[in-house]
Amino acid sequence: MAKIIKNISKKTVPFATVLLTFGALPYSAAADGVQDEINKSAYLYGIYFIGWVILFLAFFALYFISRKPGGEGGASAGRKRLLYRWGWIISLAGALITGAFFIPELSNLKPAPQKPELVEADILKHVHGLGFSPDGKQLLIPSHYGLAVYENHQWKQGQGDRHDYMGFAAVDNGFYSSGHPADGSGLKEPLGIVKSTDNGKSLKVMDLHGISDFHVLAAGYQSHAIYVYNPQPNSRMDSEGLYYTLDEAKTWNQSAMQGVSGTPFTLAVHPSKASIVAAGNQNGAYLSNDHGQSFAPIAKDIHTSAVYFSLEGQLYIGGIKGEQSVLFRLDPDSTELKKLGIPAMTNDAIVYIAENPKNPEQLAIATFERDVYLSNDRGATWEKIADKGKKAN
Repeated sequence: MAKIIKNISKKTVPFATVLLTFGALPYSAAADGVQDEINKSAYLYGIYFIGWVILFLAFFALYFISRKPGGEGGASAGRKRLLYRWGWIISLAGALITGAFFIPELSNLKPAPQKPELVEADILKHVHGLGFSPDGKQLLIPSHYGLAVYENHQWKQGQGDRHDYMGFAAVDNGFYSSGHPADGSGLKEPLGIVKSTDNGKSLKVMDLHGISDFHVLAAGYQSHAIYVYNPQPNSRMDSEGLYYTLDEAKTWNQSAMQGVSGTPFTLAVHPSKASIVAAGNQNGAYLSNDHGQSFAPIAKDIHTSAVYFSLEGQLYIGGIKGEQSVLFRLDPDSTELKKLGIPAMTNDAIVYIAENPKNPEQLAIATFERDVYLSNDRGATWEKIADKGKKAN
């Protein structure tokens, strides 16, 4: 019997060693979202805990058998007993240490939140923004259930938890956003200011987490200057109004916003010049060169629902003029507005505009009615890729 136990124990040692070394690797790439990360952590601690326990039992059995009368003798046997002794002591210590981490992690285990897949009837539940990925390969649209992604003429669900993003702003290394967290994500309600550098797979909390939700937010594509319209006082902003940060939300400055009639419901920031910001509302479009302290009207006759700066610094203005949906482009060196052709719209208007950072000829627009169009010639022609939130035929 002792010989059988000894043989089993000797074979168990390499198995447990392999378990400790490689057991967690297949799972390490599978986590997708905050709760999955929590579950992965518990899984890893569990693997290591079980591995150390197996090693402890194996070494202790070998040590116990080696001390029995009639066992091996001599210097070689003494070295083996010493090895077995230190083996069970070290593995016991490993089991106790990993167990101290593993057991508390068990209370955090729960199923990862269900991630609704995109189906034709529900590609875009809502449209809360528009932007291209930094490599220009994907068009990202924050919807009610996370990001919808258009790539290679196909729609798919974006990575990460299905947050209800609001105030979405694409930049050269990811995007900034606000909104509401997905159930089970482990994030506080509301999101405050968050940032992703991996197309939504993970989020970094920047500021005002669990405190404020910003539906009107914009950021400089290269400068990363963030502007928000704050709807009510909070711990970082004393009053309602326009605020901006030039240091990734570490400090905030309030802008006087002189010259703007009414509350802005769309903002845009120049890609590289942090002091230049545009705003729009039912009374027109406005432009500021002093961080929003003062604005000059640039399109009083346009009920402005979208403003957007191209990477060249040209300002796009979308909205309604009279009873017609329109899109204009303002040359940065003049005050001249050039009207661009857009698809015919009935009781609808452009609400978001985006330019492909790798192909300035490619523009995207989204409307209130959840229609999405792509143009490969700066607005000369358009292709509909979503029709009232559904995949376009």
